[in-house]
Amino acid sequence: MVIRGKAVCSSGFSAFSPATNRYYMITAAHCVNGVGDTITNAVGTPIGRVIDVQQSPDSALVELFPEVGAVDWVFTGYGVGLDPSGRKVMSEGRPFEGELLCANGALLGEMCGAKVTKVDQYVKSEATGYVRHVNKVEQVAGRTLAGSGDSGGSVFTYGMDGKVSARGILSMSIHGYNCKNPLPTGNKTRPGCSEHAWITNIYENTTSHNNVVKSLRVQAFDR
Repeated sequence: MVIRGKAVCSSGFSAFSPATNRYYMITAAHCVNGVGDTITNAVGTPIGRVIDVQQSPDSALVELFPEVGAVDWVFTGYGVGLDPSGRKVMSEGRPFEGELLCANGALLGEMCGAKVTKVDQYVKSEATGYVRHVNKVEQVAGRTLAGSGDSGGSVFTYGMDGKVSARGILSMSIHGYNCKNPLPTGNKTRPGCSEHAWITNIYENTTSHNNVVKSLRVQAFDR
């Protein structure tokens, strides 16, 4: 979980740059105010600082504090009220039409069966006014795929060995509605829930930050 002030979003993938020998985290650009934001975890501990924001791929790059480090896996099955688990990241790839993916956000947890129905779309965000370069996914079973607070969460596919291949992060839900709020406090429902969503392309999430950090790559598999 990523918290900036009172805004709740999700962590995407850890990343590493051999050029700087530093660790980073990728989340959604609309989750932050801008460069310089301090990001905390769910218990309020500062974990890093935003060093770059790119609006087209809806990507924010957080440089993790040295004492925080990074992990070479992503949360799977984790959500509010669920036991955390994780799988190792072993590769990355571009989403393609017909591919079935899984998405994992901090609030609703892991949801699989998200079919890619459109790629390379330019969509204007109603919330921010920015045009995003994104891909459309639809949950084939009609279940809620993501909701408010899951933005920035990892999108991936499983390999035969159970390890994951990165595809992108959650950007925007489509035709959002209210669903049950998994948080123990606050309103009983949460807005922005949908079985349809726009996701990013993991390659754009990494290469779009080249002006600040060279040779950024998803942490783990290619070190």
